[in-house]
Amino acid sequence: MWNVSTKPFKGAHFAVFPPDLIKPCILAGCPEKTCPHCGAPWARKTERLTVNKEGRGPSKKNHREYLGEETIFKNGHGRAGDTIVNTIGWEPVCKCEDNDGSGKGIVLDPFFGSGTVGLVASELKRQYIGIELNPAYVEMSKVRTS
Repeated sequence: MWNVSTKPFKGAHFAVFPPDLIKPCILAGCPEKTCPHCGAPWARKTERLTVNKEGRGPSKKNHREYLGEETIFKNGHGRAGDTIVNTIGWEPVCKCEDNDGSGKGIVLDPFFGSGTVGLVASELKRQYIGIELNPAYVEMSKVRTS
């Protein structure tokens, strides 16, 4: 469950998302780096580390010491936490030349409304496409996102 406080909005729209609700969704679902030529996202480079210092998974005896009570409480037994995956960088997935990752991910909002998704996407250096049927909301979102 997320606890996200509402934010006041002066426009004539009755269901405006707070930006704090949108931000984690964009960060999780839209790439920060893409190929400026074909738009392909960059892939995460990772390294996997075992929790146990000896290179083995934790034994039942020392399992709580490595994972902590909170992890064991969340997943019931804690066994899903034996390996830690760290991000060590990003790399292109396409074969385009001069792919420096300067392209921007694109967020699609098919119910654009007041433009909160576009506003947050811009703040996070992403592009966005907003679709809205209500002409009044289209004008409202233009003002808000410009």
